Amino acid sequence: EQISRMEYQYRSQRSQLLEAAVEGVIQDRLLTEAAAARGVSLEEIVAAETEGKVEVSDAEVEDWYRRNSSRLQGRQLDDVAPQIRQYLEDIARQQLVTALVSGLGSEHEIEYFVEPARADFELEGAPSFGPEDAPVTLIEFSDFECPFCSRFFPTINRIKEEYGERVRIVYLQFPLTNIHPNAFKAAEASLCAHEQGSFWEMHGASGRCTTCCSRSRVRWRCRISRRRRSGWGSTRRSSAPASTPVGRPIKSGET
Repeated sequence: EQISRMEYQYRSQRSQLLEAAVEGVIQDRLLTEAAAARGVSLEEIVAAETEGKVEVSDAEVEDWYRRNSSRLQGRQLDDVAPQIRQYLEDIARQQLVTALVSGLGSEHEIEYFVEPARADFELEGAPSFGPEDAPVTLIEFSDFECPFCSRFFPTINRIKEEYGERVRIVYLQFPLTNIHPNAFKAAEASLCAHEQGSFWEMHGASGRCTTCCSRSRVRWRCRISRRRRSGWGSTRRSSAPASTPVGRPIKSGET
């Protein structure tokens, strides 16, 4: 598992480097072509777009210092203000150059062939919504007791409504058991619901109420679902989540 993570990190970093290199080549070619068309050098066209247009105020320097003071190892504002100002000016210049390149790029048909880093997941049997051959697969790693996860649930519903058959949503369990004592049981209950075709019903209910993951409320919702769906809550009380239709154990998350 550790080797798999390291391999993905390597592929991700490699992809980022390739993308940055390709973007750099495209930027240089667009700027060189534009400079030649205007009869100036590359340096002159960049200077024309940036000189006199970059100004960083003292308030911006102070704001950056305040937001990043923990990284400055106790150094005072007066000691680092010149470096902060130079850093912010460099960012502003690059933003101007990026805007110029974006405008030049719109005049050309540019096609990228750099594939992004992709991760492989075992999704067979996992709760999902949408066709398996959808152009985009969105994998949600989540915890039913996590309040931050619950904030994402409305977004999931919007994705369903707006993209329909063009996206597949897959849910993978990631209960943070060290901070959410009921998350594991809620995950087990959701897999029981999945066996009876009610997973997304429970998913939506949990999204509206993270406190509903207490054991008593999970049992109460099992009884409600039993009346609606012939009783997924009463079919089993599994202590071996590896036997669930997901085909692998629920793994505790790590914070």
